[in-house]
Amino acid sequence: MDNTINEPLVSILMPVYNAEIYISGTIDNILNQTYTNFEFLIFNDGSNDRSAETITSYADDRIKFYHTDNNLGYVKHLNEGIQLAKGKYIARVDADDLYHKDKLKLQVEFLEKNPDYGLCGTWYKTFDAAGTIQNIQLPTCNDDIKIQLLSNNPFGHPTVIIRKEILLNFNLKYNHSLIPAEDYKLWVEISRKTKMVNLNQYLTYYRLHENQISNRKNSIQKGLANDIRIKQIENLLSRSITEEEQQLTHLLFNLTITDDHETLKVFRWANILEIANKNLKIYNETKFRQCLKKMTSYRILFFKNFSIKRLILVRKEISMLSAGSKIKFLMKCILHLDEGKIFGKMRSIKS
Repeated sequence: MDNTINEPLVSILMPVYNAEIYISGTIDNILNQTYTNFEFLIFNDGSNDRSAETITSYADDRIKFYHTDNNLGYVKHLNEGIQLAKGKYIARVDADDLYHKDKLKLQVEFLEKNPDYGLCGTWYKTFDAAGTIQNIQLPTCNDDIKIQLLSNNPFGHPTVIIRKEILLNFNLKYNHSLIPAEDYKLWVEISRKTKMVNLNQYLTYYRLHENQISNRKNSIQKGLANDIRIKQIENLLSRSITEEEQQLTHLLFNLTITDDHETLKVFRWANILEIANKNLKIYNETKFRQCLKKMTSYRILFFKNFSIKRLILVRKEISMLSAGSKIKFLMKCILHLDEGKIFGKMRSIKS
């Protein structure tokens, strides 16, 4: 570490609550980054294990230790950390996660070379106690990230590093009432102020275990994520949407299979969204249209009732199918239409 540097370029925020099992591994991992010009703000959130003792055993002057006797919640400390941070960039890590040794180096290099970007995430790997590892790839370019925000979170929270001035200039912070989807909402807000990127390298290692808040509050997270999705659609349409439109949004972006009647409604809703974006240009027009088509086209394979009129209505969706799916769908159409003719003739003979 270069101790002659007065101000750190990066501030790393880590709230801690009863993490004595993992915390020394995470602290060692951060302190051994190849990029060294950072401060490490650690918030002990009322832990009743030996987390505090472990943290204070480190003599590295990059560590700034903050202690509260009561458990106030990690979001309070993240927002406090944003205000306390001296760095130009703010990074985030949980007490049980790990970084690739070059993570900060590569992200700082990118943001220094690209001042029009305000947030930089990375691909990441998940791992659990059984040794199961999964590679998580996320959209890398800004246009794709903005579109994915409509359906789900395109960032792993501990992968992210943010340009602090974006947060301060626009008074952006984590919303405590949206735990455990507070990060998703913040990314949506940041996306309206700056460009965002994910580096296509696995630079973060995310530990999976039962005590994580996302596991304990999974159903709550899904409900909050749906509310955040609705707000984005209302922003696109410049109006509030009805309960039926909220349901159609849920069906569209959750790729839920419905009956034929509901499917046709979803198609019409997607068309309304496409027209709205064509006018406002919030999302890349070509990519947004392709995204909507992908989310609607596969549904026609599950149609139960067929007619020439219905096929004409969904011709745009048919064009998006792969060659194999087109053949499968057309064979289904022929069989159903032929059956309709046969049964129609049988009914006329009986009468």
